[in-house]
Amino acid sequence: MRGASALAAALDERRNDPISVQVVWERVLWTDWAAPSAGLLARLPDPRAAQFWDRGRFLSERIRAAGNSEGRAAADIVWDIVFVFPKGVRWEAGFPRAAFADGPVVGVMKEFRRAVEAALGS
Repeated sequence: MRGASALAAALDERRNDPISVQVVWERVLWTDWAAPSAGLLARLPDPRAAQFWDRGRFLSERIRAAGNSEGRAAADIVWDIVFVFPKGVRWEAGFPRAAFADGPVVGVMKEFRRAVEAALGS
């Protein structure tokens, strides 16, 4: 939850930049038995952010298969990581290689901001 708020603050600093954000919520803790509540989703109100519930951890599996979690996975779950991709990157055959990947989200916001700046070329 703190990661979503930290991400919202970072996006607010770049509110005029062409950034697309996908936030994927998944079952990690035993308390994560349902999709995120409206209150939780509201922590990231930026209209550039699309939020998804991945009950089956489909994305987590794809990230691990691509080797893009770089040791930041607990058991079989990749979570609490922020990725930054260069402009124009598309997910085609496998999860694309990120220009930046690190976590926990709340702890890497300084590095995330630098990565976004580099990706935007500003």
